Amino acid sequence: MRTSSRPTILFASELGGGRGHIARLNAVAMVAKRLGLVTRLAVRPDRELHRLTGNWHFDDVIAAPRFPRLRNPPPALQVGGLAAVLAKVGFIDHKIISSVVAEWQTIIAAHRPQIVVGDFAPFARLASLRQVPFLMVGSGYTTPLQSGLHSFDMVNLPSGTAQLSAHMLTAINKAQAKNQNPELNSVADALRGDWTTVASIPALDPVPKRSTTEYAGPFVNYPTVQRPKHNCGQVYAYLHSVDEVDRQLLSILVQNGLQVELYVSNGDMKPLKGLTLLKQPLELPRIAKMAQAVYHQGGLGLSTGCAVYGVPQILTPKHAEARMTSAQLVKLNLGRRVGLLTLDQRNGVMELLAWLNDPAVNEQLTRDGCELRNWITAQNWEKYVGGIFERYLSTLSP
Repeated sequence: MRTSSRPTILFASELGGGRGHIARLNAVAMVAKRLGLVTRLAVRPDRELHRLTGNWHFDDVIAAPRFPRLRNPPPALQVGGLAAVLAKVGFIDHKIISSVVAEWQTIIAAHRPQIVVGDFAPFARLASLRQVPFLMVGSGYTTPLQSGLHSFDMVNLPSGTAQLSAHMLTAINKAQAKNQNPELNSVADALRGDWTTVASIPALDPVPKRSTTEYAGPFVNYPTVQRPKHNCGQVYAYLHSVDEVDRQLLSILVQNGLQVELYVSNGDMKPLKGLTLLKQPLELPRIAKMAQAVYHQGGLGLSTGCAVYGVPQILTPKHAEARMTSAQLVKLNLGRRVGLLTLDQRNGVMELLAWLNDPAVNEQLTRDGCELRNWITAQNWEKYVGGIFERYLSTLSP
């Protein structure tokens, strides 16, 4: 129950398991705390919560509802993209939807928040409809347009996507009717809020033709740091897991005289001369000061940070959003994607090393990073988010 007379903001994190989702919510909580609001984070009890290094801006953490996760989905659900993600957590079964939404409504009734803030939190969004104002934040991938889940991929829609989305919409609205909640016009409505804010840069957003008013820029304040010369010989690697591509590429880097510092959150990497295993990930300012390049899996936060600081990126994406982000980075000449076929070819390896050591590339990345930092500064994400809270709270009765 609420223990304070101050207005409460309830933060909801459901889908996804990376640090990026919690980092975005934690940044919003920082703004809320400055306004004197109580900040409460709800996460699944089966989710391992990694507190971010640095400041933690939530007053407390409570348990959010559980939902199923299909590990071996039938062929009908293997269509890729957001439709499949939602289907695999129960959005094809009106009974599951109804049950989880009812649990969220119990939580909302108990804590009586003035606003709910979600990051990739579709069940919580359904529970809040016409009950509590909802701010949905996230990457461009997790915040589609109202027109549909796959508005970013209208040319190459996976087979079966439209049918799956239609089935989910029927299931959602059946559950909404049972709970006496308003129906949706599109499944995408579950991933959008009364306010929808994309914490990204337009260049890394897979959704075309998005309104510029939805961009707040990355929820990060990037301090000014002095970049090293491009040939400093240090590489930082951040991986969720290690596969054969990673082992081969890291071996090649150290064989060519580069010193690698590696953090891996869930995997095994045998000791390797020239490679140092880290117990915790490095923060962006430290990375910018020491790294000639960063080897990573295409997460939006690290991708954006490297772009801001002009750090070359070696990319090995392992899921849909990371592949989209990586494709954009390669297109902009901010990174190079690697794979077994590339690494098996001597020319591919030599081209990668030549790219890392090209002064013209370093100059371009530095110039692009400066322009990007100026754009982010002009967006002023803290003022943007704080303005949403202040405008809404000013309408409440004393």
